[in-house]
Amino acid sequence: MVGYVEFADRIPPAKYKRARYVSQRAPSFSRPAPCPSISGISFGGVADPEAAAQTPRDTEAPDGIDVSGNESKRRKVHSFFHHERTEALDPSLLEPTSPLEQANNIFYAQDIGKQYQLAVKDFNIEVRDNRIRAKDKEISELSGKLEWKELQLSTALTRIDDLRLDVTVRGVELQLSKYKNDGLKEKKSTLERDLESANATIMNNDVSLRAMHRDLELSKVEIQHYKNQRLIGYLLRCMRNLLGMPDVIQDTSNIFPLMKLPGELRNRVYKLALVLHHPIDFWPMPSGLAAETSRRDTVEQDLKQISGNLLRVSRQVHKETVPILYGCNRFRFSHLGSWTVLHGFLAHINTNCQYLSSISIKIPDTWTRVIGDEPLQLPERLLNDADLHAVLRRFGYNSIQTPAGPSIKSHRAFSRGCEMLVSLPSLRSFTIVIPHNEEIYKPAAQYIANILTAEDRALVLDGQPASTPKRMFVFLRRPADSPQVVATRNLDDDVAMGRRKLMSAIQGAEIKSGCYRTMEGRVSYAVDGGEDEYDYDVPEYYIEQQGPEGFVLFRPLRAAAKRLLGC
Repeated sequence: MVGYVEFADRIPPAKYKRARYVSQRAPSFSRPAPCPSISGISFGGVADPEAAAQTPRDTEAPDGIDVSGNESKRRKVHSFFHHERTEALDPSLLEPTSPLEQANNIFYAQDIGKQYQLAVKDFNIEVRDNRIRAKDKEISELSGKLEWKELQLSTALTRIDDLRLDVTVRGVELQLSKYKNDGLKEKKSTLERDLESANATIMNNDVSLRAMHRDLELSKVEIQHYKNQRLIGYLLRCMRNLLGMPDVIQDTSNIFPLMKLPGELRNRVYKLALVLHHPIDFWPMPSGLAAETSRRDTVEQDLKQISGNLLRVSRQVHKETVPILYGCNRFRFSHLGSWTVLHGFLAHINTNCQYLSSISIKIPDTWTRVIGDEPLQLPERLLNDADLHAVLRRFGYNSIQTPAGPSIKSHRAFSRGCEMLVSLPSLRSFTIVIPHNEEIYKPAAQYIANILTAEDRALVLDGQPASTPKRMFVFLRRPADSPQVVATRNLDDDVAMGRRKLMSAIQGAEIKSGCYRTMEGRVSYAVDGGEDEYDYDVPEYYIEQQGPEGFVLFRPLRAAAKRLLGC
């Protein structure tokens, strides 16, 4: 049983079940003779206390030597049975164990089991402690990592706060810059309005000065004429006295007493002499003109139908006829460059603008484009237009390149024309004509729709037009003999041509359509449904006191005196 004891002492805790199995089968190998006891337990005989006392508990035989000192074949320590044994077994092992030995073996096995359980518990405790230490180490490492992550997070949060602060500062700076820009823009707009107001004042003063200068020239001519008349009368009286010729009494039987008629009849006479049934178009469309007829000839023919000499009869007649001439006639400006001609016309008639009641004009050239034409060629074409120079010369402008004269640049002509239109006090009808082949720039639709309204750009701050005329927009239809598609553009497409955008922007105005006409009817176009005619409200007239009947001078002497004085 020495080998059994050695094996039991060397058994690891993991092989406890195998050791228990060996301990139960150990009695079959016990010897009948008493054997040395180990730890006070005898195998194969009665327990011997003395032998137990004499034998040390920790006695172990070295490998290859029995307890009795006999050398034996080296045993394997990892197995209880030795499969290569050749010697015979001890006969004592064949004897059955006694109950005492069995009890001792049971106690010994229980002791070994308890020791093993304690060892297992100690081992489990140690393993648990090692795991706890490993967990503590892992927790410490994770704590370090957590602290590092928290440090990184705090750094990132600090960076985010800095970035937010930077963004806030930049936003405040941008807001301040925006406020500054808004302030600068407001100051700029204020300065522009002041400049426009100053320009308008300068223009009004210039118009007033020109009118005063013209009146002064007329007064000088009239004074010189009166001086010449007095000199002629004095010379004739002297000659009649010298020759002894009697004075000839003027024959007034053939003179029509116009100024003795009532004012209503005189107005009727004035209208028959000065008002045309069709509009006076100072700048007609060339499409309706004959090949041999120019726009200058057309304007001349219209003006010949007006008895303009009636205005030169007397001051009283001039005062009565001017409101009818400008207030009852309808004036049109229908072609490219119409705002240049309008500016020249309004500047020419000067203060008589206050009587104008009806004006029709083409849509501003600066906000449209003729399909198939180059818009940048318009100023050059107007500069070389002989008809334009002829019409403006009739208005008293020998050159269109003067600063105070009408401009051939469309935006400047439109700006000056609008400034004069908003100041007309008697305007009752204002019409804008849109030809079929002109594309309207969509961003400018609202500006066109606001002409002669409270939102007109030509008005000063919080200003209002001097009159509230009936506004009308006339869209001319494409003639049947003209092409529908020009330069890949469909002229009948209202959306592509910008007409739909303008129609949606128009408020408080009438929208009509029209067609082109030939100049045989004295008009470039006709509005569907016709146009209204306006009659100017002429105040009651007063009849000037007529002086005594004058005398008819001796005609030969009067002619000779005029030739002598050069008048």
